[in-house]
Formats: sequence, C-alpha cells, structure tokens
Amino acid sequence: MKKPFFIVVIVMLAAMGGLVAQRKVAGPQGITITKQQMEYFLAKFPAEEINKYKNDPEGKKKFADQIRQFLAIGQEGQRRGVLSQADVKGKLEFARKQVLVDTWKQLVPEAKSVVISKEETDKFYKDNPNAFTDFLNQNPEMKNRQGVDQFKNTYAELCLLSTRAEAAKIGDKPEFQFAWMIRQSQVAVDKVLPELEKQIKVEDAEVKAYYESHKTDYEEVKASHILISTNPPTPPPPPPADPKDPKAKEAKPAETPKALTKEEARKKAEDLLKQIQGGADFAKLAGENSDDPGSKTQGGDLGFFKKGQMVPAFDKVAFSLKPGEMAPTVVETQFGFHIIKVVERRVPPIDKPMEKEIQDTVKQKQIEKLLDRIAEDNRISVAADFTFPKGEEAPEMGMPPGHP
Repeated sequence: MKKPFFIVVIVMLAAMGGLVAQRKVAGPQGITITKQQMEYFLAKFPAEEINKYKNDPEGKKKFADQIRQFLAIGQEGQRRGVLSQADVKGKLEFARKQVLVDTWKQLVPEAKSVVISKEETDKFYKDNPNAFTDFLNQNPEMKNRQGVDQFKNTYAELCLLSTRAEAAKIGDKPEFQFAWMIRQSQVAVDKVLPELEKQIKVEDAEVKAYYESHKTDYEEVKASHILISTNPPTPPPPPPADPKDPKAKEAKPAETPKALTKEEARKKAEDLLKQIQGGADFAKLAGENSDDPGSKTQGGDLGFFKKGQMVPAFDKVAFSLKPGEMAPTVVETQFGFHIIKVVERRVPPIDKPMEKEIQDTVKQKQIEKLLDRIAEDNRISVAADFTFPKGEEAPEMGMPPGHP
C-alpha cells in the first residue's frame, strides 16, 4: 500500500529537532500544535515537499491532517505497549540522547561550541567499560555498520553531552517534549501501521462500489497537442566526421538555436491556432512546428492519459473538452504554449492493476478514518491556518505532455 505522507514527515521532524509545543504534549490535556508552531516547522521543511501542497487549494488542511494522523500513530503505539518492547528500548534510549543533545544545542547557543575531550571519553569508558558493548547488543543492526569502531568515540561524546543536557533541565522543556514524542512516533510507525492494515479487509463489493462512484477519477482522454517551447532547444548532434577529411578536426560544432521569448512563443502558437481554426491540418502543423519530440512525429498524438498525469494547467483543459473539440485559446505551462485537441474520452473497465489500486485507496481511506478517531480520542489538534513560507514559486507537478 502506498505509504501516507506522514512517513516522510517524521524523518524531517526528527532531523530538525522538533517544534515548540503549546504545552507539555503528554497527558489528559492532549496535544495542540499552533499556527506559529506549524510556520516554525515549515520554515525548515524541504521546499520540494512544501511545493506539493502550495498548488492545492486544500493543501494546508491536508498537511495539517497528515501531521495529526502521524501523531495519532505515536499515541496508539504507546497504548499498544510498542515502546516498551525489548527490541525497541535500546533504540529509544539512544534516540533520547540524540534528541536531548539536539534540543540543547537548539535552545542554548553556547552548547553548540561544547567540545568533549579525549580525556573525557577515556574516563567515560573507564567508568563504564561495557557501555558500547551494551549499546551494540541493544542495536544489533549497528554491529555490521561501516565505521562502527570509529563510532565508539562518537557514542561516548553523545552520552557525555546528553548528561550535560539533562543537567540543564532540557528534558523539562516543551521543545524537547514534542521532539521526543516525534521520535517515539517514528519508532511506533513501523510497528503500528502494519497492524492497522491487518485490521482492514477490502471486499470485492467495496472495490466495485468505489469504482462506480469514482468513475471520473479513472477517466482517460486521448489528446493531441502542438507545443511551442520557451525552453532552450536541444543542440543538434554534430555530423559524423570523415577521418580522411583533414578539415574534419577544424569543423565547428553547430550553434544551439536560441529559445523563443515568452511573447514570441505565444504569438507563434496563436498564429498556428488561427490556421487550424481556419481549416489547416492539425497533424501536419504539429509535425512541422511542435517542440515536443515525443509527439510531433505522430502528428501531436499523446495517446491516452489519466487525470493528474500531465501538469495541472494542461490536465485541466484536456479534461474539460469533448471528443473532437480543440481548446479555443493556447494553454500556457512551464514548458511553453500548447494547442490542445481532444480526440477521445473513455472510462476503462476494472482490470487487475486497477483493482489493486482501488483496494489500496479504500484501505488507505479507512486507515485515515481510524487515525482520525485515534487523534480525536487523544485530543490531538493541529492548526491549518498557517502560512506557507515565501520562496520560489511552486512548480506545476506532473509529467510534461509528451513525456514517455
């Protein structure tokens, strides 16, 4: 089954040291993540992940819901006793030290410059001769890791730094409390999610009912297009050299054609559109003018594609047209300007791949409902009125038309 977005989120949360919780995050009061906390988190979140949500009108809600569902998995893990299992305790002990030190360095600038000397690490192992062996026994996957011998010194430094963080009462800080909950949830996901999946069985009748009520989601269109690109053209390949020709080595490579400006590309596309509207042959003009090498030799034919397969602007227009219709204006995407014509529309019957896709979709939705109930029972609240950070304009997602 396709893993939810929060599986990606947990890695980023753990790596960034967590957020600032409104209150201590454990206990009957529940968990509340505020607008300010979400914005603090998003400021450190990878731009490519944020961009997936910026173009979606429901992006903020989806983002917040998935954080909430992830936190629910952590709470469910605690309820099931996952975090007290023998094979988990060692991982959590090590993780707690990491979170303590990360949070200490985040909150106390002076902590970033603290250096542990060799004398201190030597004394640590003199006082705790079995510490590293115990760590490896609790985390057996580390034994065969490359550089494990060098890690022995790093582990001693981590232990000593975490002791100083404890002495500074970092364990009492809400920043640590939330970051620690995130790390515990990270451990719980791999144990809890498979168990939740086992609880859910999708019957054939459910698959059929979902297909019947979501037919438009599986609809495909067959379309043709002419692309007038605003991107730099690919330079032509050099002609094969004749080894007997003494001037072959002196031959200069062919110059790369200049890209059209946005205004030039728009004008060319609009001129071609007028020609087609006046009766010119679409396929002929596509072969002579289109900058999409994948479809121009086919008269602009893209074949069948599903919703969401192309970039949004192209996708929206293609699925708004009836068979035989052509878009009345050119369509702009980050690839340039398109003339779009729809040839055919169809809803394919259920086959084995589609059946599996629907089963996964139905199961995912049921798991999300279950997690929402768990989040409600645990009073988990995540604000959805935050503002995405400014930065580069979010690119359109999806394949460019003509992409193989």
